[in-house]
Amino acid sequence: MLIIILSLVSYFNIFKNEFVWDDHIFILDNADIRSFSNLPLFFSEDVDGLYRPLRSLRLMLV
Repeated sequence: MLIIILSLVSYFNIFKNEFVWDDHIFILDNADIRSFSNLPLFFSEDVDGLYRPLRSLRLMLV
């Protein structure tokens, strides 16, 4: 239990951080991850020349 508490305390400062680098492109400006109707697009199209359907699916679920 102590290990869990220490782990949580050591990472607690991440919650005040903002988005960085390509987060704006892949999360904030990505309208495709806002609706489950776009799910087939993840497996048929690439994003910025990169075919990464599982990343897009994960971002949609979170």
